[in-house]
Amino acid sequence: MAYVSVVAYRQAKGLLKDIYDEYLTSRGRIGNVMAVSSLRPKTLRALQDLNDAVMKDDTSGLTEAEKQMFATLVSAINKCQY
Repeated sequence: MAYVSVVAYRQAKGLLKDIYDEYLTSRGRIGNVMAVSSLRPKTLRALQDLNDAVMKDDTSGLTEAEKQMFATLVSAINKCQY
């Protein structure tokens, strides 16, 4: 498996620290899928905004739990390890 450099929480500053703090408050942890973008905090923010737009939008008729279930299924089909 490839190794990806990430910025640890204790080294985070500025925008990245703010984003990490939001994750800790709302989710209780900083997921690896988001941490891999820590070298580019503006990209990380855009990814989070996209995720929120898809997962929290209720026009599809699916609940957030159902969307999470589909995301998990697609990850399994793609043999995603996280």
